[in-house]
Amino acid sequence: MISEDTLRKIDRWMRNWGLDYAIIVTRDIVDYFTDIARATDRVEMGGFLLGKLWMNHAAFYIYHDFVQVRNVSSTPENSYIPDPNSTVEVAWMVREGKYDVLAVMHTHPDDAAFSVVDLVSLRTFRFHVPPALRSRLPPDLVTERGASQGAYPGFLVADGESPTLYCYTYDLPFYFAAVEDGRIIYDDTSVRLFDEDPSYYKYLERCVEKGIVKVGKPIDFVRWTLFFTHFVKVPINELEKRLSPEIVIGGREGEVSIREIAEEIREKMKREIERRLRQL
Repeated sequence: MISEDTLRKIDRWMRNWGLDYAIIVTRDIVDYFTDIARATDRVEMGGFLLGKLWMNHAAFYIYHDFVQVRNVSSTPENSYIPDPNSTVEVAWMVREGKYDVLAVMHTHPDDAAFSVVDLVSLRTFRFHVPPALRSRLPPDLVTERGASQGAYPGFLVADGESPTLYCYTYDLPFYFAAVEDGRIIYDDTSVRLFDEDPSYYKYLERCVEKGIVKVGKPIDFVRWTLFFTHFVKVPINELEKRLSPEIVIGGREGEVSIREIAEEIREKMKREIERRLRQL
């Protein structure tokens, strides 16, 4: 996890640059990104990232855990719909206070970046947000009951020859960082789609105008969604290069890394949580 001292240093830097939102992922999440990039083959996969909220000048979304959720889409080759039962379980864990923040993560089996459907789905994704965060969000993103549309980021891992991570938001410019053992191994600030890649912006807009992609929303809604999309693009291999090498124990036969031991413990804990949820 990242130390509070590091968070405060980042917070001071963000204040100077006028940024109000930070999205932080830990080593476990980086490993999840790299693993799922290798596993994605022909169909879209995904799940939920889960974490804690830390606030000072800026609001920090710190993602440190994940739940893999099966894809129930009738066309898994080009769309991701998380299993509703698993989604309810994740929602329960957030509402019970085990986690403060969440995000939907999915993959593309090719090298395609986020689609119109991805961006509109993120903007219309409605979920409960903690009161402390609720007061900091733009008023138009928060409902009377404390739910919010567009309060959380989306994550996409695109496969292909050069696997790439995309982190994107609606109307929330942000700072992104990957951390390991309290140190920042990669960071960047978001750019607006309209400014950074106007040709792709126009391509997505034309897909809707010509009826190639149908999202069930008015064209003006889609245009504003595209216009206010902010994102960071991160090469997966760049993340891998910056990770510390794993410590290996044991001899050549049956050697095992501390990472593998931790993963085994983690899986046992998740199975126990799932067992208890089924008993409720």
